[in-house]
Amino acid sequence: MAESEAAAEDLDAFIDDLDYLPGHFHLEMQLNFEPRSPASLRARDLKLQREGLRQELELAAAPQRPAVRHLLGAFAFYLEELDEARERFLEVAREDPGNLNAWANLAHVYGRLGQEEEEEACAGQLASLMGLAGDRGAADDPQLRAARCLAEQGYAHGFDVGCASPEERARVLEAGIALYDKALGYAQQIPMEEKRGWYFTMATLFIRLDGIFLELGSEEQKRLPAFNRTLALLQQVLKSSDPQPRALAWCYLGMLLERKDTFSTTPMGVHDCGFSGTDPLDCFGKAIEIAKDQLPILNRLAKIFHFLGKQDMAIGTCNMALDVLRDPELNWQAYCTRAKIHIRAYLHDLERGKLGLGGMPDRNHLACAKADLEEVVKVCPGLKTYLDIGQVYYYMGVDAVQELLAVDEAALNQALVFLAKAGESELGAMLPELQLLRGKCLRIKGEEANAAACFKRAVELDDAGCSHAEGFGCLLEALLAQWSQAQLSDGEVGREVDVWLRRAQDKYPAARLRQELQRVWRAHTDEVLGLARALVAQGRPALVRLLFETMERKGEGVSSLRDRPANIRRWKLFSQYEQGMFKIMKTGTSASLCWGVMEGLLTRCRALPALATCSHQLLQYAPQRFHHCAPRRGKRLVLSRMFQPQKLREDQVLSLEGRSGDLTCKSQRLMLQVGLIHPASPGCYHLLPYTVRAMEKLVRVIDQEMQTIGGQKVNMPSLSPAELWRATNRWDSMGRELLRLRDRHGKEYCLGPTHEEAITALIASQKTLSYKQLPLLLYQVTRKFRDEPRPRFGLLRGREFYMKDMYTFDSSPEAAQLTYSLVCDAYSSLFNRLGLRCVKVQADVGSIGGTMSHEFQLPVDIGEDRLVLCPSCHFSANVETLDSSRTNCPACQGPLTETKGIEVGHTFYLGTKYSSIFNAQFINVHGKPSLAEMGCYGLGVTRILAAAIEVLSTEDCIRWPSLLAPYQVCLIPPKKGSKEEAAAELAGHLYDHITEAVPQLQGEVLLDDRTHLTIGNRLKDANKFGYPFVIIAAKRALEDPAHFEVWCQNTGEVVFLTREGVLELLSRVQVV
Repeated sequence: MAESEAAAEDLDAFIDDLDYLPGHFHLEMQLNFEPRSPASLRARDLKLQREGLRQELELAAAPQRPAVRHLLGAFAFYLEELDEARERFLEVAREDPGNLNAWANLAHVYGRLGQEEEEEACAGQLASLMGLAGDRGAADDPQLRAARCLAEQGYAHGFDVGCASPEERARVLEAGIALYDKALGYAQQIPMEEKRGWYFTMATLFIRLDGIFLELGSEEQKRLPAFNRTLALLQQVLKSSDPQPRALAWCYLGMLLERKDTFSTTPMGVHDCGFSGTDPLDCFGKAIEIAKDQLPILNRLAKIFHFLGKQDMAIGTCNMALDVLRDPELNWQAYCTRAKIHIRAYLHDLERGKLGLGGMPDRNHLACAKADLEEVVKVCPGLKTYLDIGQVYYYMGVDAVQELLAVDEAALNQALVFLAKAGESELGAMLPELQLLRGKCLRIKGEEANAAACFKRAVELDDAGCSHAEGFGCLLEALLAQWSQAQLSDGEVGREVDVWLRRAQDKYPAARLRQELQRVWRAHTDEVLGLARALVAQGRPALVRLLFETMERKGEGVSSLRDRPANIRRWKLFSQYEQGMFKIMKTGTSASLCWGVMEGLLTRCRALPALATCSHQLLQYAPQRFHHCAPRRGKRLVLSRMFQPQKLREDQVLSLEGRSGDLTCKSQRLMLQVGLIHPASPGCYHLLPYTVRAMEKLVRVIDQEMQTIGGQKVNMPSLSPAELWRATNRWDSMGRELLRLRDRHGKEYCLGPTHEEAITALIASQKTLSYKQLPLLLYQVTRKFRDEPRPRFGLLRGREFYMKDMYTFDSSPEAAQLTYSLVCDAYSSLFNRLGLRCVKVQADVGSIGGTMSHEFQLPVDIGEDRLVLCPSCHFSANVETLDSSRTNCPACQGPLTETKGIEVGHTFYLGTKYSSIFNAQFINVHGKPSLAEMGCYGLGVTRILAAAIEVLSTEDCIRWPSLLAPYQVCLIPPKKGSKEEAAAELAGHLYDHITEAVPQLQGEVLLDDRTHLTIGNRLKDANKFGYPFVIIAAKRALEDPAHFEVWCQNTGEVVFLTREGVLELLSRVQVV
C-alpha cells in the first residue's frame, strides 16, 4: 500500500511540474502533408490563410465552426494579435465547454496579456476537465490523469506554424510523438475508443514526420521505424467506431502503401500488419465508401486526394459531396476544391506541353473551374476567391503555347476586374502574386509601361530569400519590349536593368534568379544580345559582365554538372550563351571584357559537348593565353582491340574440367561462348576483361551498400595460421574442403574460405576498444578457396572465387540483432538495385555456427538448394531447417510450395561463439570489459555475376543487370564498301558526342570497328554480348537530320532517334 501511495505522489508531482506547451492544432481542418519553407511563414501568408478562414466562418456548417474559430485564434496568436486570439478561443470554449485545447490556449493568451486572474480561472477549468483537480476518490487515478495530460501535450505539438525550418518541425513532431508514447505508458484504464483517437493523432504526426524526412532526403534507416509504427497505429484506428478517423485511416493507409515504393525494399511493417497484398486504390475506395453520406469527411478526402495528385478521384469525391448538399452557401468548400483541382490539372498539362512532354492542355478544365468559382463568388466574395477566378480568366484569355498572344480579350478584361477587386483590400494590395498576374494581363494587352510598373511592385513586395523570381523575369522582358519599341532609350533601359538586377541579386536566391534569367535568354536571345552590345557601346561593360555572369553557374564546375547528366537543355543554353558572346566579340567591341567572361565559362565547361564546336570557333580568334580552355577528346574504345581468347568447343571445356556429358548450365555455356571466362583447371577460371569490368562494378555497388550502413573496408591475408582454426575446432570440422599447406619451416596454414578466426583475433588484440566505437562493421572483398569435390556450373561452384565477407561487433544482443537487420536490409537493397528477385530464407548455421542464420536465394531450376515457400504469408526456409514430413506452413498453416535456388548471400548471428574463444572484449559503459556480440555476413561476388546471367539471359544471348553491363553502349558503323559507308564518319562523331555530352558514359561506349563484317553479323554478336544499348548508323543516318537505329536490349524496343534523341535517351542511363 505504501508503495502505491508513493507512486501516486510521484505522478502528482510529475503532473504539477509539467510545463504546458500551447497548442493551436485541429487535425480535421489543418492536416498538413505539404512541406513548408521558411518563406511560407511570413505574416502576409498567414493573413492570406486567415482571410480564407474568415470566409469559411461565414458559411461553415455548425459542426465546423468551432474548428474554424480555433484556427483563426491560432493565426491571430502567431500574428501577435492577442486580443483577437482571446476572443476566438473564448467563442470556442463557450460553444464547446469540454474542449481542452481551447481552455489551454485561452489560459496561455491570458498569461501573455498579463491577466492573471483569468489565466488561473482557465487553468482551473482545464485541470478540472483533465481530472487534475477535485476531491480525491477511488476514480481519481493519478495514472489516468497523467496519461490524459501527456496526450494533451502531444496533441499540442501538431501545429507547427511557428517553426522556421523542416528540421525544427521534425523536432516538434518527434517531441509530440514521445509525449504520446509516455501517455500510453499510463493508459491502462483509458477506454479503447479514446486510445484509438490517440493512435489516429500519432499516425498523423508520423505521416507528417515521414514527409519531412522525404523532403530532407533522409536515409531509409531513419524513416523505416516511423513508417512501420504508422502502419501499426493505422491498423488499430481501422477498428474505430467513429467514421471520420476510420475513413481517414484508410486514406492514409493507401498513401503509405504507395509511399512504400520510396524504400529500396518493402518495409517489414507492411508484412507484419497484414497489408502486403493490399492495393492502395482499394484503401482509397474504402475511405470513400465510409464517407459517402458524411459531408465534412468527403470534403476532407477531396482535399487529400487533390494534394496526392489523384485528380479524378478528388473530383469524384467533390461530386459526391455536392450530391449530398448542392447549396453553394452551405457546401461552398466542395465547389472551391473542385475548381482548384481543375486549375491544377490545367497548369500541369500546360507545363508538360511547354517541356515537349505532352500535347495541348484541355481548356475544359478552365471552363469547369470558372463555373464552380462563379458559384462561390456569389455567396463567398473575398480575396482568395477573386484571386482564383482572376487566374482562371487570365488563362482563358491567353494562348496555351504563346502566352503573350491573346485569344480572348474579354476574358483578360474580366481577369483585370476581379484582380482589381482583390486589390481593394489592404492585404490584397500587398500580394506580389496579384501584381504579377495583373502585369501579365496588361503586357498582353500591349500596355508595357503599366505592366512594368506592376512587375516592379511585385519585386518590391517579394521578401528577401523568396524563391519566386518570375516577377523580375517578367520585368526584364517588359523593359526589353519597351526598349525594342523605342519607348526607352539605351541609357534609360541600361539604368533600369542595372537598378533592378542588383535589387534582384540581393533579394532572390542565386540559383532561382539564374533560372529566370536563362528563361528570358531562351525567349529573347536576340534582344538580350542587342542590349549587351548597346551597353558595351555606352561604356558599361561591367553591367554586361554582371548580366551574363548571373546567367552562369557560379561555383559549379564540370564535376557538379556531371552529377546531373540529364540536363542537356542546360548545356544547350551554355552553347547559345557562348555563341552570343562570340557574336559580340566578332564586332571587335570590348573584346577583352568578353574574353574575361568567356575564360571562366570555357575552363569550367570544356568537357561539355554542346560547347565543343563553338569553343573551337572562338579559340581561332582568342589570344594564345586562352588556348588552355580548349576541350579535350579521349581515345575511342574499339572492339577489335578487346582481348577475347579463342572459343573452345564444348568437349574441350568438359575435358579441362575433368568430366563428360553436356554443359547444362546456361550461364557457364554463354560465358564461355562469348569469351567472358576461360577454364584454367577444374573449378578455376581466368576472368577476362569483360567479366573483370562487370565484377568491378558489382564491387562498387556492394561498397555503396556496405558503407551506407557504416561498413569499413579492410583486406586480410588469404593465408591463415592453423592455430587460429584449431582454437575454434574448425581445422578438423571443415574436413577436406579446407585447402591446407606448409611453409618451408613446417608451419601449417590454410587458404581461408572465411575469416571469422582472423578478424576476431585482430579485435582481441585491441585492448582499448570502447563501447563508443561499436557497432563495428568490417568487410572485405577478396579471393576465397575451397577444395570443392565436384566443381561444376562454371562460376557458380568453383574452387576459387571472389566473396564479400563482413564481420560485425556489438555491445549487446539487442544491438547485434539490430545490426543483423541492417545488413539484411542492405542485402535486399543490393539485389533490388540489380533487378534480382532474391528470397530471404531461414537456414542452418552449419560449420560456421551461431544461433540464427538466413540465406538469400535466387530461385532458378539449376540451383542445388531446395526451398519451401508459403504464398500466403511469405514464409520461406531451406528444407534443411524443417521436418521432412511437414507440408504446411508453420506460420499460417497454409500449403507450402517447393522450388530450387542458388545461394548468393548468407548471414549469421554468432553471439559470443568466437569472441569468447579469442577473448575479444570491449570496455562497456561501466568501465568493465565485456565480450563483443558478433555477426558474419557473406556475398558470393562471382556467383552473383553468374547467377544473374543464369536468371536474366535467354538461351542464346546474355542479359546483364543494367548496372553491371561491362559496356553500356555498342556503336555499329556500316560495312566498308556498302551504300551506307558515308555514315561511318557520323558514327564516329556520335561516339564523341556521347562520351562528351553524357559524362557518366565515358569509358562505357564501344565502337565495333570490324567493318569487314555486315551490320547483321555484328548486331548478332552485340545481342549475344548483351550490351544494353546497340546503336546502328545505317541508311537513315544519311537523312537530314540523321536518324540512328537504337536497340534497347533489356526492353526489346527498337527506335530511330536523332543525335539529340540519342543523347537524351542515354543521359538517363545509371552507372556505378
